[in-house]
Amino acid sequence: MPMARCPRCSKLFSKTHAQVCARCEPAEEEDYETVRSYLAKHPNKTTEQVAKNTGVDKQCVLRLVSDGRIKNMAAGEGVWCGRCGAPAISTSKRLCEACLKKLNSELLAQQSQVTLPNKEAVRLDQRAHSSSPPPSNDNPADTGRRLREVIDDKRRR
Repeated sequence: MPMARCPRCSKLFSKTHAQVCARCEPAEEEDYETVRSYLAKHPNKTTEQVAKNTGVDKQCVLRLVSDGRIKNMAAGEGVWCGRCGAPAISTSKRLCEACLKKLNSELLAQQSQVTLPNKEAVRLDQRAHSSSPPPSNDNPADTGRRLREVIDDKRRR
């Protein structure tokens, strides 16, 4: 099971279904009910407005939005980029367009620096360079031995 740090109390917990630990779950549910009842009376409020008027932490309100438990807030309002602080393009990505492009280019740059070990292509029809006798199709062990000889011969070159 994946481990996570509870955003409310900062303790590690086994993350199964909830975003918070079992000890903080009742408080999270209470905050959810507070936010839900506030939004029923005052629809289309921003995250900041909901947090300020209900006394619920802004991060808790954002968690409820990202979990999909709250949907009638002003779309995209109050969700800021986690890198630069500009308005985010969505509640799930939480990055602005510029930072998303930068992050993608940084990822591509890092991927281009990854090198894989070179492998020589070995074909079975290179028997002419090997000192082994002509193949017989009877014994599979002979085929494996011949293949190893070809590979060893390639490495010596």
